[in-house]
Amino acid sequence: MKKQLLLGALLMGAVCANAQIEKIVVDGSAASLGAEATAITGGTVLGSSDNITVKAAYDDSYKVVSCAFQGYNNVIVNGESFGFGDGVQGSTNPTGQKLVDAETSTPPTAGAVIQIDVKKDGYLVVVSKLSSNKEYYVWEGDATWAAPVAYSLYMDWSAAANAEHPTISYSWPADAEFGYLDFAAADLDKYVDLATGKARWPEKVVLGADAEKVGKNGVGVIVFPVAAEAGSYLIQAAGSKISVPGVIFSENPITDLQLTGADEDGNPLAITFLGEGGGTGVNGIQATESVVEGQTYDLGGRPATKGLLIQKGKAKRFVK
Repeated sequence: MKKQLLLGALLMGAVCANAQIEKIVVDGSAASLGAEATAITGGTVLGSSDNITVKAAYDDSYKVVSCAFQGYNNVIVNGESFGFGDGVQGSTNPTGQKLVDAETSTPPTAGAVIQIDVKKDGYLVVVSKLSSNKEYYVWEGDATWAAPVAYSLYMDWSAAANAEHPTISYSWPADAEFGYLDFAAADLDKYVDLATGKARWPEKVVLGADAEKVGKNGVGVIVFPVAAEAGSYLIQAAGSKISVPGVIFSENPITDLQLTGADEDGNPLAITFLGEGGGTGVNGIQATESVVEGQTYDLGGRPATKGLLIQKGKAKRFVK
């Protein structure tokens, strides 16, 4: 069943001075996983907090993998720090997913898919080791019915040695009512290839659909709004197995987002994707999504100038 977003509830979460942040570790310990792949059943809990439960969506074999990458091993979300190292990864590429339209797109029905159950409205930040040439999807629902959710992806791309694009960051276009992928968006083709029913690779979103393959790894996050009424969300890669060391839940929109760590010589590393953390991008280049003074956001944490606007974690105004 589709969620019915309650604007009042979201607004209360946005303006709450003591809004909650929960950090869920997904390092394999909750399911007694190790370096060797172990068969687990769908529904096996991989980590949990008061309002969030992370599970394996389907039967598969999971193992513990390292998710820190090139010195980056910490995420800062709205001022809260989350250190990560090991995460979990399934063994089988997901199958069944296809983007068609708002009503008949199909979620994955098997493979290495992470399910996240939620009990409260808010925003999820899923930490992951990411690849620039793999597809990523978020679905609201389960294998029987699910809708593609518009998400934001932020990723270190230092391995690409691409001075013009030291990071990858973008947001899928969202419909105004539910936050699902907006299939009517004028720029939909930038993010989705409807001819094949697939999401475009992160590098294709940034460099263009006709750009030559780069194929580099990084570490980053996938961010999306969630509603308690919806209950469950699925997150996956395609042509690969998503690896997740942790999930962060915030009642507030994500307006402060940084990736930090240290290089092999102990020198600090920092990328500021959102907010005013003061960090610089790779090779000293200011991250392209760093926020200017006075930036406002929509309820999904995306820069915006219309609708219900959030500034520095507080509701500011509604602009038609």
